Amino acid sequence: MKKTVSLFLICIMMFTYMLDYVPRVSADTTMEVTNVALQAIASTTAGTSQNTIHGINDNNMEIGWASGRNPTMPAYVELDWGSKLVTTSRISLSGNFGPSQGIKTIDIEYFDGGTWKLAKSDITLVWNKNEQAAETLDIDILEITASKIRLKVKSAATVWGHYTIMELRVWGNIELTANSVAESIKSIASPARGQSKIKLPDVPQGFEVRIQSSDREDIIGLDGTIAPLTNDEKISLVLEVMKLSDQTKAYTVALQVKVLVKPADDYMIKTPIEDTTSIIKNPAMGWMLYVEEFGGPGNAMTGMTAEEYWETVDPHRESANILYIRVPWSRMEPTEGHYAWNEDENYKKYVQGALDRNIRLAFRVVIDSQDVHMQATPQFVFDAGARGVGTASNSNFKSPIVTDLVFRAKFENFVKAFSKEYDDPSIVDFVDAGGMGYWGEMYTFSHSMTKAEKDDTFKWIVNLYADKFKHVLLGQQDASSFDMALQDWAYKEKGFILRRDSYGSPVYFDQTQKDRIVARWPDVPVFAENCYQNFVSRASSCDGKNKPIHDMLTRVVNDALYTHANTLDLRHPEDVIEFATNNADLVEKFALQGGYRFVLNDVSYPAVMDSNKSYKIYHSWKNTGVGKLPNDLLNWGYKYKVAFALLDPDTQQPVKMMIDDAEPSDWIKGERYSYSGSLQLDGVPDGNYELAVAIVDTTKDNTPAIKLAVKDVMTDTGWYKISDVKTFSIDTTKLSKAIKVAQSVYDLAIEGTKPGQYPLGTKAKLQEAINIATVVLDSETVTQEEIDLAITALNTAVNELKANGEVIPGGPITELSGPVTVRDGQPFEMEFGLKSVTDSVYALDLTIEYDSDVMSFVSVTSMQEGIKLLTTKDTLGQVRMIVISEGSAFAITGDMKLLKLSFESKAVSQTTNGIIKVSKALMGNNLGLESEGVSSSFTIQVTTAGIPGDVNQDGKVTIGDLALVAANYGKDSNSADWQQVKRTDVTKDGFINIDDLALVARAILE
Repeated sequence: MKKTVSLFLICIMMFTYMLDYVPRVSADTTMEVTNVALQAIASTTAGTSQNTIHGINDNNMEIGWASGRNPTMPAYVELDWGSKLVTTSRISLSGNFGPSQGIKTIDIEYFDGGTWKLAKSDITLVWNKNEQAAETLDIDILEITASKIRLKVKSAATVWGHYTIMELRVWGNIELTANSVAESIKSIASPARGQSKIKLPDVPQGFEVRIQSSDREDIIGLDGTIAPLTNDEKISLVLEVMKLSDQTKAYTVALQVKVLVKPADDYMIKTPIEDTTSIIKNPAMGWMLYVEEFGGPGNAMTGMTAEEYWETVDPHRESANILYIRVPWSRMEPTEGHYAWNEDENYKKYVQGALDRNIRLAFRVVIDSQDVHMQATPQFVFDAGARGVGTASNSNFKSPIVTDLVFRAKFENFVKAFSKEYDDPSIVDFVDAGGMGYWGEMYTFSHSMTKAEKDDTFKWIVNLYADKFKHVLLGQQDASSFDMALQDWAYKEKGFILRRDSYGSPVYFDQTQKDRIVARWPDVPVFAENCYQNFVSRASSCDGKNKPIHDMLTRVVNDALYTHANTLDLRHPEDVIEFATNNADLVEKFALQGGYRFVLNDVSYPAVMDSNKSYKIYHSWKNTGVGKLPNDLLNWGYKYKVAFALLDPDTQQPVKMMIDDAEPSDWIKGERYSYSGSLQLDGVPDGNYELAVAIVDTTKDNTPAIKLAVKDVMTDTGWYKISDVKTFSIDTTKLSKAIKVAQSVYDLAIEGTKPGQYPLGTKAKLQEAINIATVVLDSETVTQEEIDLAITALNTAVNELKANGEVIPGGPITELSGPVTVRDGQPFEMEFGLKSVTDSVYALDLTIEYDSDVMSFVSVTSMQEGIKLLTTKDTLGQVRMIVISEGSAFAITGDMKLLKLSFESKAVSQTTNGIIKVSKALMGNNLGLESEGVSSSFTIQVTTAGIPGDVNQDGKVTIGDLALVAANYGKDSNSADWQQVKRTDVTKDGFINIDDLALVARAILE
């Protein structure tokens, strides 16, 4: 009674309905009648004995739903349209074997939004055909409008213990409401980079849509305007849908939309040409060839030599990407410790033949002998004491009791050896981590087990494979007889792929099973197998529905595409030939649509780059295949990454590479994925390069690994060339320093008429010059000439400020003094004082800023009796101090040195200037009045370290340097005078010991 549902067909019908039958002017426009049951959700109170109730409204008459056994009546069969309203006056009920399992008497009821009402009662259904072919009865009723309709089943023929419905159709039209239209809006298309207006989803005629709310109106306004951005942003929008005829309104759920930064105007945009016709072969996807040992010796490895196999399939295998080897354990390990990959020459030729043809491998090792032409589990396992039972297909062949500990120990040894040979993702795509039960499908066993035994067995086999195989994908058979929660555990916790057979069969692969697979995707990738084999030579295959062959294979391919399958099988040699010769359209269909197929939509980049900077690369992608790249699964561990590189034009090897944050396992069909990443050039030599892109394998030194569906030139090294680019070097250090000096001057300058201040308006000119210079410095496409001009303009502005603002003597002025030059890594001291203090100062709030890239602050002490430092707050690049005088006898007046500040220079690679400046000096007098001193700054030059061992820094290493080290022998970084003596720690390890003396002594001799 199972039924295959073509959801693709249903979607097409629904889409056609929306296009052709939705009113264009208003919801009141007359619409053509269609089967609106297709858009309802079915349910029942009658239970289910075969298939699901959802099959009664899938537009498929092959086989239908059956009620539960010995159903109680009355019972209900209901169609629910949710927020939609349906208008109808005719219902059609279809069934087969009506006199034996058809419904006899029904009432039709409808829901008007508040209560259930009777549309027609005591309808007698008379079935005439007692046969497999479907019979349809039409029921006319007075026109009703409802959101739900149900059949009240009052009596039925239950010769076989149930009654059935093949198809329930409701003829009418659907009146859309504001709520139903709002519910149908699930997403908003992301705007293109730089797009200034958001495009709202299309709604049917008679409706309007607008933005009701935006969580970032500063980015997307309620009118849809998009503001310029500095970074990509995700915005949440709620849309309002209004029905024009009655002004009713409804709101969507919050919809996420990604707004993208517009690249700089001088960026280039490359739009690769999509390849829509070539067969792309990548890991874990595509068509599979089979070599297996079911169905008699003819399918066995020994029934056809490897040479014969490849000679047979070679003319027809162009689309094949994987060789699936499904063989019994006894083939792989005929005697204990002796393995096919080492000793079976024919087996090795099968494998090598695949690798020589760039065909990857996949495996299932079977342990149950059902339908295998040889005993599946090696005899040595039973000889060692493992228990077994005779197999139904051949009682001479034993199958093991899988709970037996001897069996498990032997199989564990095999899997360990098996993984050592084949846990290699460079040649193996996946291994089925099961192999138990009939055909290794984990469903029917040759012996019975309790629930506890089955749970234990499942955990054992899953953990065994998961513990041994750490790099290749592992498969779990869907719809096995094991607990569904355990199967989900294998998918979620162990990262298994979903393996499923019976594709194309309306008997063994019904809509419920398809939908269960779809519900797990994309978290669980799908690897499919068709139901049919040897379908030319066998009159009947699988479910007996293998003829006509093209119709059968069409079902297979459509099922695979519907469930998002990554792989599908061409199967045995005769099947491969039939597929390629007479069904090439279906081979091409899955090759182009199955699995994943990645397209680079566009990339924006600078054609000319400063080799000392980093540049944003903007790019977007799509997947035109129905499957996914299983990059997120445990054994692959996100190893595939999007990368951009500058290639050497001669070697085609990367000179510089950027690994982007884009995650290709996220990419599913129908979506656009946009990213931006930074390409750090880090001093790439000036020259001409090729900008290229690839999806690389990070476990293989970032080698390109995933082929793209684009027609742009792929290099011999696997990179896809985007464009020629040029890099050059620009020295921005002088401009950066000039901006820093100018900003210091600006910060210290005070406009006004008092002594030491600058005429009004002079600072604004300097700030304008600083702003212009900063823009030049930050430009991604600046030239050296522009840098030099900016330096000249900025220096001129600084000089003009000085010329217009001469200091007039007489005001309180801060003063810093100290060494002009120090070596890197050495301590030095600065003195702070006040000059021209005419009004006694009793308290001082002092802030001193310093260049933290060049030096670090150590400590501060008072230089005067009666001048006390109360508190110090040191943050990176700034130290703030509160200073007081202890009474009038120690008031600060005139010119006075007040504080000694200790610093330590940092290691530098070249001579570097650092600035120390007084940014604030707030003073208080004996009346509590406050005044501010004139700021000051001091520039100190930090030079690179001199000759190793030159302690006294006289340019040479002599006995005098050795004496200085010896005088401080035994001291370390905890010593009280460490800051003064640390220069004698020539090894820089925090200790002055024999190592330091030895280094200086060697330097003297050299």
